Amino acid sequence: MANQNKTKMEKINRFTPKGKRCLVVFKDFLSSFQLPAGSICIANMIRTIQKEGWEVALLTLKGDRSCPDFVSESSRAREFLLLIPNTPLYAAKGWFRYPKDFLFHLFGKKVSSSRPPIASFTPTQGGERKFPIWKAYNWLYRLWRKYLYCYLQMLSVGFRAVAEFQPSIIIASYITYEDLLIGSRLSALTGIPWIAYIMDPLKTGLFERRVLNTASAIISTMDEWDYAGRKVALYPIHHGFDPSKYPPLCQSLSLFTITCIIRRYVRMHLVLRFLRVISKLEKEGFFQKFPLKCSFYMLDYIPEISEWQEKLNLQCLEILPAVSHKEMLRKEVESSLLLLFGWEGDWERIQFTTKFWEFIGSSRPILRIGRGDHSEAKILQKLRAGYAFEKEEDIYNFLKKALKDFYTKGDIDWNPDREAISTFAFPNLAKKWDEILEKYRRK
Repeated sequence: MANQNKTKMEKINRFTPKGKRCLVVFKDFLSSFQLPAGSICIANMIRTIQKEGWEVALLTLKGDRSCPDFVSESSRAREFLLLIPNTPLYAAKGWFRYPKDFLFHLFGKKVSSSRPPIASFTPTQGGERKFPIWKAYNWLYRLWRKYLYCYLQMLSVGFRAVAEFQPSIIIASYITYEDLLIGSRLSALTGIPWIAYIMDPLKTGLFERRVLNTASAIISTMDEWDYAGRKVALYPIHHGFDPSKYPPLCQSLSLFTITCIIRRYVRMHLVLRFLRVISKLEKEGFFQKFPLKCSFYMLDYIPEISEWQEKLNLQCLEILPAVSHKEMLRKEVESSLLLLFGWEGDWERIQFTTKFWEFIGSSRPILRIGRGDHSEAKILQKLRAGYAFEKEEDIYNFLKKALKDFYTKGDIDWNPDREAISTFAFPNLAKKWDEILEKYRRK
């Protein structure tokens, strides 16, 4: 077996890279049914670098023992594949997706939660405490996630991708840590440079820093993200937007329409704050003269919002299920105002949502409700692409003025910096990507 692996590595190390070829590592591309943002971001990145003549292949998972084929199981997975039509796919098959699936197959019993069980210490007669079982379970869980579930399978398929596709550079994304491990290991075994693409903030302990420092460079979607002990270059490149994906606005808008996409991670007290504002305007009879239609597209079912709608008797609010990405872009372009809420999380202040950049590309004004010292609020004001408020009184005053301006002047009073906004369009971002990839690729 050792001789076979040695022979395989000798064959891989002898290959000659064929110009501008990139292998992207992202295991969840076909399985991100509930959180599609990661797959959309990776598809956007692939299309972006293809604009500069790069050929791209994708290393991912096509299924596992509990769901053998993600593509056949979900129309959403097929939609993701349509986003990258000219991209060869190297798809491994994972083992059982989560420990609960393993326990189900092992014991024939369903486990209520995928989270490791939390057990308390058990006192002994001598007053000592036994080693907590949950610690051992947590270690097993981490080993499972980082090694057993997909690491070995994707590494094996990654060798085949290197031999057949012959990339000159590897990009491994961080939404899950396994992708970075796979990218780092493929690079170490083949000599191909790799770049870490950080799309979510990563807490870097000693082990994470060691892996990141094996990269040739790091690209982050956040301006302020960094870590102590960094030994490689760090480049910020935002997600941006694809101007070719937005349909043209064929006619002027006749009804003031607010469009919002709601996920469970948004701060719910901010949603309630906005609903109280439109309830107040509705009770004052303001919408009789200046009509409003507010559409909430719900990617998750959140019963609180329906309860608040009923309690506040909001006639202008409609709660709708999620629609396709293409249809959502059309609705964004046809909206008078796009609404964003701050979301939960320690990293909210420096992180950008994918929808933020799509809203920027729609060329419609944006209202963000949340803290003004966060990155989204600051860049929104810098680009003059919209408004950021946190206090209920400020939201109330803004909406009153916006509605009056729309019906008396034809649109909201705003003056976006089109030239600055265009720097985040894919064709301009592609040049930044190309410069970095050219600098580090194997030639």
